[in-house]
Amino acid sequence: MKGNEQAEKLAKEEATGKASRQMDLPPLLHRTLPNSASATKQHHLKQLKSRWKLTWLDSPRHCRFKQVDNSFPFTGYQKQQEKLTRQHASLMVQVWSRHFSLNSFLFKIGKSETRLCQECQVEQEEDPPVETVDHFIFHCNAYTNQR
Repeated sequence: MKGNEQAEKLAKEEATGKASRQMDLPPLLHRTLPNSASATKQHHLKQLKSRWKLTWLDSPRHCRFKQVDNSFPFTGYQKQQEKLTRQHASLMVQVWSRHFSLNSFLFKIGKSETRLCQECQVEQEEDPPVETVDHFIFHCNAYTNQR
């Protein structure tokens, strides 16, 4: 009991700044103790994440991806991806990145002769719209029933 009281008294002295002078301590405690490996790793990861965030905010992809997951570092998106099969996750990334096999992308990489939607029924004097992911999912009149 007496040892506990002594420890409590010393702790209160330390908290109020009345601790032992450095020269009164054993020689081992005269120098600053090293940080733990865990604390060093945590500090390093915190700095990396901060630099990553700044780089990401300057990225042209940031504007597109914030429609998918506005949080950083995308924990909501990652949790949703974990629930999908590999094939479905791959399709989601293709849709999100606009690297999906629609004419707008295929034309860009030289695999299609046109970027226009070949499925839309439009008036003869009208040009068909560009076949983008947005057009395909929300606007293409050829897939109205499926929507």
